[in-house]
Amino acid sequence: MRAEVAGTLGYIAPEILFGGSPSESSDLYSVGVIAYEVLTEQSPHESLDDESLLHRLLDPNCQPDFAPLLRLGPMGAVVQRLMAYSEAARFPTAAAALSALEEATSVQLKAESVEVRESYLQAAPLTGREQEWLVLEGYVDQLMNGSGASLLIAGESGVGKSRLLQELRTYALVRGARVVHGQSVSGSGGAYHVFHKAIRLLCLSVPLSDSQASILKTLAPDLPKLLERPIPDATPIEAQAAQSRLHNTLESLLGEVKVPLALILEDLQWADTESLELLRRILHIVKLGPLLIVGTFRDDERPHLPTELSGTAVLRLKRLPSQQIADLCYGMLGTMPRPELLDFVVKETEGKPSISHFLPSLAVLQEGAWGVGFGWELDGFPCIPDGRWTPSGGHGSGVPTGASSRPSGHGPLRHLSLWDSRIRQAVGPNA
Repeated sequence: MRAEVAGTLGYIAPEILFGGSPSESSDLYSVGVIAYEVLTEQSPHESLDDESLLHRLLDPNCQPDFAPLLRLGPMGAVVQRLMAYSEAARFPTAAAALSALEEATSVQLKAESVEVRESYLQAAPLTGREQEWLVLEGYVDQLMNGSGASLLIAGESGVGKSRLLQELRTYALVRGARVVHGQSVSGSGGAYHVFHKAIRLLCLSVPLSDSQASILKTLAPDLPKLLERPIPDATPIEAQAAQSRLHNTLESLLGEVKVPLALILEDLQWADTESLELLRRILHIVKLGPLLIVGTFRDDERPHLPTELSGTAVLRLKRLPSQQIADLCYGMLGTMPRPELLDFVVKETEGKPSISHFLPSLAVLQEGAWGVGFGWELDGFPCIPDGRWTPSGGHGSGVPTGASSRPSGHGPLRHLSLWDSRIRQAVGPNA
């Protein structure tokens, strides 16, 4: 059966257009196209309609114009090999491509995991949220004194909700509370998916009767393995009655909790109907014992969620002013960024504190190490725009950021966010 092709023309490897399956090699081709645009400030393909571009991409004799890569020396040769028409001519693996990049730039690339990258942000002092933290601290203190409550933390993506939850979780654990976490996912996560993880953790935190366990097993089929004991199936009943039975069981279970328990639920803007109905049920019992329920949501995506969960307090997070973004950069880097770099970061983040993805490039810029072997000017920062870049279209619709015809003034770090952070360390945001 012929594979279905999805993607943006110009970034799809030729073998995929011929019906081949996606592979590491085809991904490297796409990276090569993006690298070409970042480094040369132009597209490797002429402005053509989709049909003409497709014919060009399928023809092995019609190669992109690699002349602009010549000025880049060894780096240009790496990009040209990434974009080779034949799979066999490309790097065999991403590791091989990174090795060639190291040799071309004379920069040793450090292996960097997601955990290491996130540590830039997690290890930094909590900045700009002192008042909000006092509110959360008060809720935990109240929990430890035996009183429950519920709270929604509202804010747009990247404004710092997750960081506050990390601080809340740590503080609650240190104070001696149990913490159970659940999270909603975008798309079809299924009924009660917000609670899937939370229910498993809850079942490990409180004693369960066989009757309770059999009912909860409908949401956690692996419960017998988790509890290391056989659990019978629940008695089959009509769907509406089964839902009511599940709600009653969870409500009863949470009502029986004697130790302080914090239930943290993230990204409720994507919560399914069943999860919200269950949440409404258990919100009624928070005042009856040591139960704290804290949820987060994007208020620009689901602004009426507090109305759907009436009676719940709301803590709204706003963007940070430029001075607090500067303080956050200092906390991450251990030094204050140079004025032109700080101005650039403030413009790019627009006051959102989730800037850990900028730090590898920012650190390289701060040290001045990114320009090795490229001969690019450091002090003037000619590539950093006064304004923001909005894609103006190009050889296709729905192209990713940086994939359109190159307007004047672009966001180099935004281009580079598409790359592995280790590549960003070598190329730097002047690419």
